[in-house]
Amino acid sequence: MMLGKNHKIFNTVFLASSVGVLYVTDNLSKILLDTNDMYLIPIGLAAFYIGSTLPDIDNKGLFKFLGHRTITHSIYPFILLSALSYYLYNRNLYLFYFLSALTISSFLHVLADSFSVQGVAWFRPYSGYIKYGAYGKVKKHKIVKLYRTGEDSETMFLIGSVLLMAIIALSFFGVKVSAIVA
Repeated sequence: MMLGKNHKIFNTVFLASSVGVLYVTDNLSKILLDTNDMYLIPIGLAAFYIGSTLPDIDNKGLFKFLGHRTITHSIYPFILLSALSYYLYNRNLYLFYFLSALTISSFLHVLADSFSVQGVAWFRPYSGYIKYGAYGKVKKHKIVKLYRTGEDSETMFLIGSVLLMAIIALSFFGVKVSAIVA
């Protein structure tokens, strides 16, 4: 589990990189459906911001009964939200944009969490966790363990992810990786 502030940074950099790539490749207008509706961008940004920490709702108040990293950290909410977004595509543009941005952002949250020591059981209850003493629960058969929440390894993972996204985005602008490193 990445800290909330780091999820927001991770998702914001992903969004900025994606918008840059879409702009350079002349696909941004296709994503905005060739509309001049000035409300779509703030709706999408708000949903992206909310989605960056939404899967951790299972840590708070009313939803704590779910248990952390259970249904909110599995593939099922994304299937449901994607189906609902698809249904709304030609029915309600605002809800479509909101749910699409929320789905993508929440997915990025869970994707980033899957690289932590605990991992994510994407197909829970068919794949689950093993209880370990001080570490709590860890996904069964976890192979890639890149960071531990709140430690320096999380900061390094975040910096590495941000750099990778920046390099990918800059490559679409014609900037060579060797020029960045040198």
